[in-house]
Amino acid sequence: MVCVFGAYRILTHAIGIEGVGLWSLLVAGSLVARLGDVSGSGGLARFAAVELSKPLLENAVVRYINTVTLTTIAFNGLAAALLWLVAGFAIERFVGHERVGEARSLMPFAIVGTVFLSPIAATVCSAIDGTQRVDQRAILVSCSSVVLLFASWLLIPRYGGIGFGLAQILQQLIVIIVGWTVLRRRIPHLGPFPNSWSGSVFRETVGFGMRLQATGLASLLTEPLAKLILSQWGGLSFVGYYEFALRFLNQARSLIAAGAQPLVAAAAGVGDDVSKLDAMLDKSTKVAILGGISVCLGAIAFSPIFSYLMMGQIRREFIYVICILGFGFGVNVLSIPFYLIALGRGVMRWNLASQIQAAVVIIMLGVPLGFKFGGYGVVASLAAALVFSSAFVLAGNGHDLKNIEVVKRNSKWMVASVVLMFLACCAGAVLALEFVS
Repeated sequence: MVCVFGAYRILTHAIGIEGVGLWSLLVAGSLVARLGDVSGSGGLARFAAVELSKPLLENAVVRYINTVTLTTIAFNGLAAALLWLVAGFAIERFVGHERVGEARSLMPFAIVGTVFLSPIAATVCSAIDGTQRVDQRAILVSCSSVVLLFASWLLIPRYGGIGFGLAQILQQLIVIIVGWTVLRRRIPHLGPFPNSWSGSVFRETVGFGMRLQATGLASLLTEPLAKLILSQWGGLSFVGYYEFALRFLNQARSLIAAGAQPLVAAAAGVGDDVSKLDAMLDKSTKVAILGGISVCLGAIAFSPIFSYLMMGQIRREFIYVICILGFGFGVNVLSIPFYLIALGRGVMRWNLASQIQAAVVIIMLGVPLGFKFGGYGVVASLAAALVFSSAFVLAGNGHDLKNIEVVKRNSKWMVASVVLMFLACCAGAVLALEFVS
């Protein structure tokens, strides 16, 4: 997390907060091109865990990993090519005339890093999760972040935003190459390259991938929608503040999510013995409550320091954004165990419903609130979407997994944590108004 923010600090110093906002907008637009990726890469951990739980089926795991990896390369290579064809029109529509030239020069790096390489890296990491060695995945991602920071330090002062794009591409390549090497140590029959493809595995993983991507489609729409609306009501500077706040909170939440990621493989590996899910959910939910409080309160407490480190001054606007989003992210953490265990069991409908409602809330609330309150109104709509999303996942998956009693047993602590986070966010905003100029 420190390395990622260090890289963004170097970027801000080189191209300014509006430049960061522009890069954020381009990346958000690039994410839309991944909506057609139904390769099933996000569910590879589940398939690998199921196959590895069976005796003497290592070759089956190899078929799953190779097929999903090759399918991911094909789908996202096509998506990158299509995005390149329409990028010029999109840039002219959503970027101010004074920034069009800069946006055109940055767009190829956003496409290669975000649309093509990032899904392949995620596929490799998902396969590592399927071997239930999330510690190795965490080390890999941490080392790649160090590479990102070092490359940013070397390239951004010389090449500006293009240097940051190159640094991110290098980071993704490190994850892919080293991650594949790690997989080969865990699964000796895996070749140096993905060299086989199975039609039956393709049909199975794409079928799962279509359900998973329906969830991902709504999820991927959420961030670009918010940024596009923000660019209209808040301007590129506000998009830059939002990008920093989003990175900060996403990294904080990822610490909780990364620790919970083994729940996917564990839930898939229990087979028909669903009695184990109750204890798994109860314990992980208690941890998630503490995690949500820590994410929210920690973000508010460190926001002035983070603002100074990233922007060279304590900005009241940034602290306000952190206070609003901090509440949404903190509440959203409460549902992580139910989201991941449902994914591991192949129960997708409430995960999908939660993401669809998030996109709907941003559209329904973001525009009128943006018109009335500017950028802060749009940010508030995203916070509301995160809160409602968490409620959907807890209630829906609790019912479908037949573990609603876990929600009821922990409901008092959940309500208390939500109230605490809301009061903390209000207090943070009041203190910023009083002491930050």
